[in-house]
Amino acid sequence: MTPTLNIINLHDNIVKLKLDKTLIGYMVKTESQGKSQAIVLPNGSTLGDFSCANEAISAVLENFTGIDQSKIVLYPSAIKTNVMLLALMAFMSDVNH
Repeated sequence: MTPTLNIINLHDNIVKLKLDKTLIGYMVKTESQGKSQAIVLPNGSTLGDFSCANEAISAVLENFTGIDQSKIVLYPSAIKTNVMLLALMAFMSDVNH
């Protein structure tokens, strides 16, 4: 089964990121040295600043799953919602989460 990334708008500048039903972080709009997005993990630590939303989402997914960003492909959902389907180019059985 393909995991689903849910993107939930909390505020104009903040979205919650959930992989299926598990909170994996928050994406925050920022103006940090040319970077437009930051990721804050559920424990409150910052994963980093990123130049775009796709880069930020790939980084938080890699952090949570341990799967290299180059093996993660994001597909927008066919319906008009804030849901993205993930095709992970690795066996989910290798993930220890």
